[in-house]
Amino acid sequence: KDPKVGDIIVFRYPQNPSVHYIKRCMGVPGDTVQIINKQVYINGKKVNEPYAYFSSSTIYPRNTQIPNITTPYGSRDNWGPVKVPPHEYFVMGDNRDNSYDSRFWGFVPRYYIKGEPFIIYFSIHDWKINFNRILKIINTNAQDGR
Repeated sequence: KDPKVGDIIVFRYPQNPSVHYIKRCMGVPGDTVQIINKQVYINGKKVNEPYAYFSSSTIYPRNTQIPNITTPYGSRDNWGPVKVPPHEYFVMGDNRDNSYDSRFWGFVPRYYIKGEPFIIYFSIHDWKINFNRILKIINTNAQDGR
């Protein structure tokens, strides 16, 4: 099945297809995605994102350059608008301030998407094992806030 906005997906990293990533689908083919002051908008509508985590209150203006990372569409906090091409998807990590995702390296082709994760096998937070998350079942149902 094709991913919907809000679904968590497993996919091959477009810049190194031998590596698999897990991120949340935040834009499907035909959607126009924009980020304004860390808030995601799809087709002009603000997305409700109860799953998003922000580790910093700093908001980078659109023209901010992050060392060693270039993006033609703006900073991590003010990005786009960009229309998602046919057969491609826009993905973001839930830990928004520390996620290397479509804001930096672009869209994920449909044929790179492998499926949905179903369990958290191991978890570390602040360099400590997070026992509360180990072997936790993942709810991958879309939480589409459009």
